[in-house]
Amino acid sequence: MDYVAIMAGGSGTRLWPLSRRTRPKQFLPLFNGTSPLQLAYARARTLVPSERILVCAGADHYDIITQQLPDLLPDNLLLEPVGRDSLAAISWLTGAIHRRDREAVVAVLSADHMMTPEESFTQSLGSAMLMASQDRQALVTCGVVPTHPHTGYGYLRLGALHDSSLGYLVDEYLEKPSLEQAQLCLAQGGWWWNSGIFVFAAETFLTQLTALQPQMADAVTSILDDPSAIAEVYPHVPQISVDYAIMEPLSQGLGTAHIVVHSLGAQWSDVGSYDAVAHALVDAGTAHVDSQHNILKGEVVALDSRDNIVLNRGPDGQLIAVLGIEDMIVINDEDVTLVCSRQHAARIKELRKLVEESGGDV
Repeated sequence: MDYVAIMAGGSGTRLWPLSRRTRPKQFLPLFNGTSPLQLAYARARTLVPSERILVCAGADHYDIITQQLPDLLPDNLLLEPVGRDSLAAISWLTGAIHRRDREAVVAVLSADHMMTPEESFTQSLGSAMLMASQDRQALVTCGVVPTHPHTGYGYLRLGALHDSSLGYLVDEYLEKPSLEQAQLCLAQGGWWWNSGIFVFAAETFLTQLTALQPQMADAVTSILDDPSAIAEVYPHVPQISVDYAIMEPLSQGLGTAHIVVHSLGAQWSDVGSYDAVAHALVDAGTAHVDSQHNILKGEVVALDSRDNIVLNRGPDGQLIAVLGIEDMIVINDEDVTLVCSRQHAARIKELRKLVEESGGDV
């Protein structure tokens, strides 16, 4: 049977102060009162019943998850004592599913992705699940045609058409390239971004895990055999992404499976920056773009200002007024206001760390 596994960990530090330690970005009800996690769960429900949806997240967020997903079965919520990157989460989720169903096909989603239109994405994901059920040695990833040389994504070089005619074999898997490498990929053509959405037979993934990451495989087996061991075992598993641990080695001929890429079939964002959040809010109809190309949400007045992102989530009745500024980010969130230039947005993590060291709320 088909299952959906949702990764809901992550701290969202690039989106401070909207994203805080107690409520990372995947739990923020930014989209007409709905969070990215709730949207991901709703997508999953179009494909499988609730009893076949599992979520992996940090133990500190148990309360907010159960509030936002009231019909998630208690046994389907896997709580990490500490975050250990995507390989640990995917391996644990897949192992738990495999214990229930040896023939399971698993679609792995992230809780912080936005898709437009939703219907096109779920149709595409259904096709990817069909591919994985028919080709049991395939690890299917959903790819996106790149629009610019982004250095934070994985890149997939398309090879021959897959036997299903629904996707392509992947000849090379390049995770987080340098700017020069990313520019070369775009100039060459035939490269897609990896969206971080994977579909595979559980048995196949676990076989590759045993071959390529035996320490992780042993840890997952220990936790599944004795759930009380998680506090001791989990903090010591390798902290590595599935991309570096499994996908890149497979593309280099290691392991026994092969990677297939299927088109995502929708506009995709990992909502990993304020630019991405702002455009996702516009797409959702909860922010608007004015005549000076400012993206505005909440009570905001802008005069002689252009190309700014101004998001006001402060108390009701609190106003943000801006005058004569360009290319700025202004975020008002309850007890913190952030003001920075858009060109320095990548350094928000540094600023957050400085605030934390000074005793501020992060």
